[in-house]
Amino acid sequence: MASIDKLRNDLVSWNNLFPLDRLYRQRNNILYNSAAHRGLCQIDIYLDWLETELFKEYEADFIESEKRVEQYKNGIWLHEKEDQEMTDEDFDNIVI
Repeated sequence: MASIDKLRNDLVSWNNLFPLDRLYRQRNNILYNSAAHRGLCQIDIYLDWLETELFKEYEADFIESEKRVEQYKNGIWLHEKEDQEMTDEDFDNIVI
């Protein structure tokens, strides 16, 4: 039992140290501790994840931009910011 507990602890430690590793291995069908897994570089895994996130951001920005263009074409050109509210300090700074 002690060796199984050690293996479990090693797996937990590995996944805590390298949280993107499992996602990468699942996406690329690579088994844990296989020759292919041992040949991986964690920096490359991080860069792969970062690239994916950047493209997701770009896609979201592009979709939002296209949505705003359509709204502008339909005469909607003012947009309320959902996450910003004016504070008392904002009102005090208004110059008339």
